[in-house]
Amino acid sequence: MSQRLAWTAGLIVAALVWCRCGGQNPPPAEEQPPDDTSTAAETTEETTEEERLAGEAFDAQDREAPLKKTGEHTYALDGIAIDVKAKQIRFAAAVNQVEQDLPLEVLICTDYGKTHESLFRTTVSPTYLNVAFKLLGCRGGKARAGVGNPEIPVGSPVEIEVKWTNAAGVEATIQPEAWIWNHPKKAPMEPTHWTYTGSMFHMGRFMAETTGTIVNLFVDPSTLVEPPIPEVQDDTVFGVYEKVVPPVGTKVEVIITALPDKKDETKTDD
Repeated sequence: MSQRLAWTAGLIVAALVWCRCGGQNPPPAEEQPPDDTSTAAETTEETTEEERLAGEAFDAQDREAPLKKTGEHTYALDGIAIDVKAKQIRFAAAVNQVEQDLPLEVLICTDYGKTHESLFRTTVSPTYLNVAFKLLGCRGGKARAGVGNPEIPVGSPVEIEVKWTNAAGVEATIQPEAWIWNHPKKAPMEPTHWTYTGSMFHMGRFMAETTGTIVNLFVDPSTLVEPPIPEVQDDTVFGVYEKVVPPVGTKVEVIITALPDKKDETKTDD
């Protein structure tokens, strides 16, 4: 990565750290180093798409939560594994709720989030998850603004899977919908794709970081990811499917895969 790209990346990550810290200023960025070996045009030609995306999130040395390159197409960021080629994000979480009668408004939240109504909890930062989504090339958009809003969430489609080891010692991977109960239909939640909305900023704060909501099941404008289904308008629809979900505290690996964007699918060559 060129000196210019690394310098630009440092500024961007400094801004992310500033937002995560609630507006407290990060250390001042160094002045741009001279680059006498190539023109701006030459630098653009030499920079691959992956380098460009990494440059938007790459952390300068000695700054908070460095984004580390672990392979040709892989990165690690504060407990989050990112595979740009496979279009996947992986991070650790744990089963948080197993009682079917309790309302389930959140699929994944942080330890300080809505743990009383979330299926999974995790220690990873929503801010850094957002960086990971950007590395995959996902486009953020907009979550539903509130109950009764007919608009569906806008953003890149993603698939969510959960990997864990059951009591018999057998490793398995499922879609989390299989562990969610739809009360009105008296059946498990139907499989769906999910929408990366990218959360929102309010008064200088990144709201997913503030609320701790990563993936919601009931309307929450602060969420990073939301299902594009009408059931999210009603907080009484979903609960845990207690007959199949493993015990509280069961460790899982969350796998989020970026799906082809409809905007990309509809592109045609002129």
